[in-house]
Amino acid sequence: MPPTVFGLAPLQGIADPFMRTHLSALGGMSWCVAGFVRVTASDLPDSYLLRFCPELRTGSLTRAGVPVQVQLLGSDAERMAHTAARLVGLGAGGVDLNFGCPVRRVNGHGGGAALLRNAGAIERIVAAVRRALPSRIQVSAKLRLGWDSPDAAVDIARAAESGGASCVALHGRTRTQGYDGVADWARIGMVRQHLRIPVIANGDLRTPEDVEACRRASGCDRFLVGRGAIERPETFRVLAGLEACFWSWPRRAAFVAGCAEERLADGQPPEKVAGLLKGWLVAMGRVEPAARELFRAHRRAESVDELVGALRTDAALVATHASGSTPATPGVRTATATTTASMSGKESGRWNSPS
Repeated sequence: MPPTVFGLAPLQGIADPFMRTHLSALGGMSWCVAGFVRVTASDLPDSYLLRFCPELRTGSLTRAGVPVQVQLLGSDAERMAHTAARLVGLGAGGVDLNFGCPVRRVNGHGGGAALLRNAGAIERIVAAVRRALPSRIQVSAKLRLGWDSPDAAVDIARAAESGGASCVALHGRTRTQGYDGVADWARIGMVRQHLRIPVIANGDLRTPEDVEACRRASGCDRFLVGRGAIERPETFRVLAGLEACFWSWPRRAAFVAGCAEERLADGQPPEKVAGLLKGWLVAMGRVEPAARELFRAHRRAESVDELVGALRTDAALVATHASGSTPATPGVRTATATTTASMSGKESGRWNSPS
C-alpha cells in the first residue's frame, strides 16, 4: 500500500505564514498550500508576493522544511500563466490553481468555482500555466465535484488532466453545497478511476477513522486537510501516527497562546492578533467545549493580553485524563456549517468556511 500523505488546505485568510510555520513544525504534514493570489489585469508587485508567501525566499519551504505551494485564482489564462511564471522566478516550487472557491463575490467575477461550469476554460488555464513553467514545477488544480451537480465531475477533472495538471485535489461537494452536508468520498473515488494523475481527497477529514473511511471509499492515499487542522492544531500529528491521542485542552491552549505571543513579538498589531485568537477559539469550539466557553467569556475582549492570559490560565489546568490527551475517536459526520449557530456573525467569519 502506498504511504499516506497529508497536506494543509489553502485556508484563505487563516493559514497565513505564521499558521503554516506553527502547524508544519508540529510534524505529520507533507506539504501545504498558501491561500490564493488574485490574478487581475494588473501585476502585483514582487514585494507583495514575497510578503504574502515569505517561504518563496527559503526555497518554498516552511521553517520545518515542509514544501509550500502558492495558489492562483483568476479566469484569464494568459494572466494566470504570466503570474505563475513570476512566482517561479521568485522561488515557487509548485503552483496550485483555484477552481473550487465557492465565495459569491469571487464567483461573480468568474473565478474559483464559477469555472466548474466551463471545463474547457479549466483546460485552457491549466494548459497555459503548464506551458509557462519548467517541467520540474508541479501544477495542481483544486476542484469541487461541480457547480450544482456532481454529474460533470469526471469531465471537469479530465479537463485539468488534459491541460497538463500534475495532480488534482478534489473537494467532495459541489459549489452549491458550499460546506453543507457531508463530503462525497465515493464520488471522489469514481473520478479517480477515470484519471491517470493522482487525486487528492479533500473534505471532512478530521480523525484517523475519517481518513480510513475516505481511503476505502475513494481509493486515495493523499489527503488535503483544512478545518480539522484549525479545530485541533495537532491533527496532522495524530493522522500521521506520531501521536495516538488528540491533545488535552490545556496543552492545546498553551500551544495557541504561544502562537499568539510569537505574532506579538514579531510586531503584529495587538488588535489583529486578538481578532485571530477569537476566530481560532470559534473554530476550536466546534470540537472543544472549553474553547467555546473561553470564547463566550471573552468575546468582547479588546485586549489581546486578556485573551492570552485566559489561554495561559486554561493551560495551567490539570488535565482530566491521565495521559493529558483524548483518544482519537471518530465522530458522526454531519453538516459543519451549522454547528456554530450560537456563535454566528462577525465572530465566526471566515473561520467557519474553509475546507
